[in-house]
Amino acid sequence: MVKASPESFIIQVGESADIISRGKLRATLRSVCRPSKFDNLSRETFVVFLQPAWNKTFSVTDYPMNMGTSSEIKQVDDPDQSKLTEEIQKIVPPLALRLKDGMTFADFSRETTKQYYGGSGLQSNR
Repeated sequence: MVKASPESFIIQVGESADIISRGKLRATLRSVCRPSKFDNLSRETFVVFLQPAWNKTFSVTDYPMNMGTSSEIKQVDDPDQSKLTEEIQKIVPPLALRLKDGMTFADFSRETTKQYYGGSGLQSNR
């Protein structure tokens, strides 16, 4: 859960920005659900996806792979949250298995999709 004041503006950073910034911007795993105890809770979003050019080449030479990103989740003290974290880690393929030096953004996107969903790594237009 993200705790912020009502005046806050929150920006979520994805893995590509994490990689290109060499870890200066940190990607975060995200999952949206309404806690059952909040019946009248609303979530308002304005989504803008920004991505590198499909032929942008990623270099991992200076990327701190040991820092972890969205797929390398830190353990927490809360037992319920810890159980959820373990379940997520079974689903999310580690970045180190998807990102190779010299990959283009298209290659990275295809490999990520393939490891998440199987198949050829291409998304359907349906």
